[in-house]
Amino acid sequence: MRQERFTEQAQEVLSASQQLVSTFTNPMWDVEHVFLALLEKPKGLAADILKRLNVNLTAMRKRLHDVVAKYPKIDKQANVIQGIYQTPRCRQLLNAAEAESERFNDDFIGVEHILIAIASEGSGDSVTILKKFDVDQEQIYQALKDIRGSHRADDPRAEKSTGRWKNTAAT
Repeated sequence: MRQERFTEQAQEVLSASQQLVSTFTNPMWDVEHVFLALLEKPKGLAADILKRLNVNLTAMRKRLHDVVAKYPKIDKQANVIQGIYQTPRCRQLLNAAEAESERFNDDFIGVEHILIAIASEGSGDSVTILKKFDVDQEQIYQALKDIRGSHRADDPRAEKSTGRWKNTAAT
């Protein structure tokens, strides 16, 4: 999937998630890295959505951090030499995010589409954590509707242009 299909904020999150793979010395880039990177962006749209759902972002981030910290490790040097490998789940996540952007008739894949795709997973640590915090895909849709109204992600800076979207959470 081409990088230019993503909004700037989504590109930042995906880049940060790949950095997390290296930081945790994990052999594979997975959904949980992407989700953790979303949560580590406290002024992002995904955080706004979760705040609107009364999620304790610090507690959710800690739980996800603990999960990723338990993933298999490889030698840091091997990680640098071999590069980062994407899991099939991560590939499916990005495809699902793209499908969500199309469903919304958006021109770009944003962090909101990624968050919805995470919530739509049938299994995995990320969706389990969302469920423990009583968050599901339908609630995310509703919170996004409250924030975005009928506006579309028709610009790569759409999430940063929240002035044109209504009711954004104060950060």
